[in-house]
Amino acid sequence: MSYGKSVILERTILLIFRRFPGLKCGGETNSLPAKKNRRDFVLEMKAHPWVRVVIGIWVLMGIGSTVLTYSSPSWQHKAYVGQYIPQMSLRTLAWWLVGLLAFAVFVLFESAFQAYAYAHSAIIVPAAQPSTVSAVSTGGAGGNASIGDIHIHPVPLIRPAVPLARPRERVPNIQCINVRKINLHVGATEWGSPIFHEMGSERPEKALVATFRNAEEFGKDFCDAEYVSAHIRLKDANNNEIGTGISRAAWLTHYNDLITIGVAESESVVLWISDRHGDAMIPCRKRAKGSYASGSSIEDDAISVDLDKIALMTVTLLGANDKPLLPTVTIRIKGQESGELISPAQ
Repeated sequence: MSYGKSVILERTILLIFRRFPGLKCGGETNSLPAKKNRRDFVLEMKAHPWVRVVIGIWVLMGIGSTVLTYSSPSWQHKAYVGQYIPQMSLRTLAWWLVGLLAFAVFVLFESAFQAYAYAHSAIIVPAAQPSTVSAVSTGGAGGNASIGDIHIHPVPLIRPAVPLARPRERVPNIQCINVRKINLHVGATEWGSPIFHEMGSERPEKALVATFRNAEEFGKDFCDAEYVSAHIRLKDANNNEIGTGISRAAWLTHYNDLITIGVAESESVVLWISDRHGDAMIPCRKRAKGSYASGSSIEDDAISVDLDKIALMTVTLLGANDKPLLPTVTIRIKGQESGELISPAQ
């Protein structure tokens, strides 16, 4: 018998005793055999001769149906049962079907009662005569106890599962380490986008940069800072904001607006650049969202500024999901001379 049919038969047998908990078998009443005896109950049920006959007919009908499905039309015509039985009315056919169904139900219940009695006898052992004085014995703390013919099996204590500790989320450790003025070289990528480099030799082009480091620490586990973008705000001497700010400021040695700062690595944001004529500007990138297939595009831009009117600059670094990587950094601007880191002090 296939596994699926066996499972259906077992579920049907057990459903009978769940549906009718008051059934009597062998002189005793119980709702259902103990779980440990259900296996014996089902095995005994399958071993009953009438059940075997019903199962055998079921299996043979399934095999015959499968064979006839793939046989030739002539064999299918010969196997048609309707040509071998006399014509009968619908009422007579209905009575035949009712009789066969009643017989099948009778076989199922009769065999189920016998199988239940077999399984039930393994857990119910009636005493011969009630004793006026019963000896009580125990198996010690947590063991089994016996009172006369009654055996008590304590339920083992099930301890609740201890929840596993969630692993601590790794985060970067970004710090602003300095603000400095550098000699600047402006290069270009192969598609014409400007890219900024620090030079060791004296050059007429200058730049003010703020350097950030993903600092490592002994005994601590930090991760890389990914998708990092820099955003600048300008303020005058009265702490009033100038303009609307610069989003996605340029980075040294990177043409993209989003970069990755690895652990123990440093990257520098370009705060302003000045040419040989002393004209200052703040380079930045503009990201325009395109379609799903083309993605977003980056455009180069530069905002002209008057450094004599700028007293303070604030720099905010955003990481993945636009989360700030550290408190906003405030820098005092001293014209084209230099800049001074005010907060957070490192």
